[in-house]
Amino acid sequence: MESLLLMALSKKQQKLVDQLEKRVEMCREFMNDWLLFNQIMSAYPNPGANKAQLENQFLKIKSKLAREHKVLKDTLQTDYNIDQNLMNIVAGATSLENIHVQSEVAVKKLQTEWHRAFISINETLGSLE
Repeated sequence: MESLLLMALSKKQQKLVDQLEKRVEMCREFMNDWLLFNQIMSAYPNPGANKAQLENQFLKIKSKLAREHKVLKDTLQTDYNIDQNLMNIVAGATSLENIHVQSEVAVKKLQTEWHRAFISINETLGSLE
């Protein structure tokens, strides 16, 4: 009976470890996609950039971030400490062209907001690890 109890605890503990590993992996993937969002955004004004291809990639990563954000928030619940402004950044960045026709000050503000959200993603990941 005692060995059965130990096995049950072991399985329960393994399930918790598996859940935590899944949470960490989800957060890492979200952080990598958040980095890609910024890389695409930063590449757009470069001379010789394929603007049509970058716009397409940008729309795809925005959609992926929105989906991942919802799942991550629902999964992490009280462990979710990502900047509340993150989805406002994604929603407000309607296209790369619209971002880069703004004033330099507006673009710098967006980059600062992106960075603040990036730090909060890292903090959340750090608390999970």
